[in-house]
Amino acid sequence: MSAGSNDTDSLQPFAAFAAAEKFITSDGSEITPELRLGYSREVLNNNRVLAIAATDATPFLARGVRPSRDMVTVGIGFTVRAQDNIFAYANYDAVLPTGNTSDQTISAGLRIRF
Repeated sequence: MSAGSNDTDSLQPFAAFAAAEKFITSDGSEITPELRLGYSREVLNNNRVLAIAATDATPFLARGVRPSRDMVTVGIGFTVRAQDNIFAYANYDAVLPTGNTSDQTISAGLRIRF
């Protein structure tokens, strides 16, 4: 089989909102929880069709998985400021199962500012 080059164009306007509140503990540490909500929409063609040729040069079309046109994301995160220059964070973000698309991301880390 052989296939020529294939280009996929995508344009996804995205709008998101976040809400956070800073809490200060008795020892002076800051804890900041955050909630996030977002929406994106694929406005270009989400069709995934490839023109392929068999070894005997017979052409045919192969249809790929069409990604969801609308996607909703949600997330939650926490940042803790232990000192003026030391921050620890943890985040969870997910693309809700809309159509055939879903995704989950967990991240955590430590930031030290010099």
